[in-house]
Amino acid sequence: MAPDSHSDDAQWEIDSLRERVRLLEGVVDNFPGGISVFDKTLRMVFCNDQQKQLLDYSEILFASGYPVLEEIFRYNARRGEYGPGDVEEHVKLRMDLARQQSAHVFERTRPNGTVLEVRGVALKGGGFVTTYLDGTIASILGLLIMMLVLVVKPTGLMGAAEKV
Repeated sequence: MAPDSHSDDAQWEIDSLRERVRLLEGVVDNFPGGISVFDKTLRMVFCNDQQKQLLDYSEILFASGYPVLEEIFRYNARRGEYGPGDVEEHVKLRMDLARQQSAHVFERTRPNGTVLEVRGVALKGGGFVTTYLDGTIASILGLLIMMLVLVVKPTGLMGAAEKV
């Protein structure tokens, strides 16, 4: 019996997809920050362990599988992640922004002092990907440089250093 070329093609497609998944898992596992993916209904479909650690997500949040975005916003608002104010107002504001699914980049300082760089981008067909990087050290270095400039300029140390 001759090999079925259709089944060979199908097997090749399956093997190719498995390899792509393996490579993508390697990227996600080695990404130096958090990654989450939400579908067009704003339901989380993926969240790596680094994000759970960076944002101190409780396992309770994921007890029934991946949560919807509104649950995550409410969880964060209750913990004071967005500052003082009404929890439901924080949730509504963020849900309104999320529904726009527009690209965004911003820094957010968590209550524990961690500075996060948050980047989000919309996906074709709906949904979005968000990455979280710990920018705490970069923020501290930026503040130290600003303080150094403020100290050095008034004292005239810059001029003295240039003469040496």
